[in-house]
Amino acid sequence: MEEDRLASLQQRLDELKPLMIGEVAPNIKIYDPDAEPLVLHDIEADYLVLYFWDSECVFCREATPKLKEAHNQLRDQGVKVFAINTETDSSKWLRAIAGYPQDWIHGHDIHNESDFRDKYAIYAIPMIFILDSEKRILAKGIGAEHVAQFLRQEMSRR
Repeated sequence: MEEDRLASLQQRLDELKPLMIGEVAPNIKIYDPDAEPLVLHDIEADYLVLYFWDSECVFCREATPKLKEAHNQLRDQGVKVFAINTETDSSKWLRAIAGYPQDWIHGHDIHNESDFRDKYAIYAIPMIFILDSEKRILAKGIGAEHVAQFLRQEMSRR
């Protein structure tokens, strides 16, 4: 393999290594609808579903009701949803979350000051990560239709 290709692969590996299953999720600080900071590692939950989405994303509009259903089934068992909007227009985001569950934690970072796109390798949405109480990654890239089943299996192991 050519050296530049090998170097490129090594760089990509270094970028993705913090997102491996079992690793502590990268900490980010984003903002709630009142522009108050939300720090990922400060959110207390037995299980935290990180949901990266966009209001104009067709796939997100399909995933959201499935994630709402999963959360409705499991919220009493310590599951929280941290819905992180990827848009750069806060007015679109604010209009969209009016129809989202108000017990979800809603945040955005329109200027990507937290570098969440790179830290979480957000190249396509929706993107879902499931974290445990210590913010270790239990699952990533999981479909919304599989969240409830995955969490039930995880809970049965503990």
